[in-house]
Amino acid sequence: MLSITRHPVKSLRTVTTVVALTAGAGLLAAAPAAAKSDLDLHAERTVVAQGQSVRLAASGASDDFGGDTMLLCVDERSGPDAWRTLRCTTAATLLVSVRPTGAGQAEYRARLLAVTAPGRTTVDRTSAPVLVRVR
Repeated sequence: MLSITRHPVKSLRTVTTVVALTAGAGLLAAAPAAAKSDLDLHAERTVVAQGQSVRLAASGASDDFGGDTMLLCVDERSGPDAWRTLRCTTAATLLVSVRPTGAGQAEYRARLLAVTAPGRTTVDRTSAPVLVRVR
């Protein structure tokens, strides 16, 4: 007469659990590291009269470049013109007061730049543009 014991079933469950845990750990180890960058830009007003100034507040930080110096910059563009850098800092926040010229629309953006060598920078990230209408 044959008898079936429960030991082989219990061993099979143990082996299955160990294999599943090992595979899961391998997947976690293969997952890419999450970027730890943050960048934000706000304008105190989005509509100004011609000749009025508007204050912009940018904040940002990143550790994506392993300790390299980071620059936080605010850029401006009016119409089809190219972006022009207004100011940069190594601090985590930057306040800029600007007086847009001419009626229409002015765009502002913030950028995080890594200083990878003297006089050499690499863009880490760029914020979405903030539009200010000048009437």
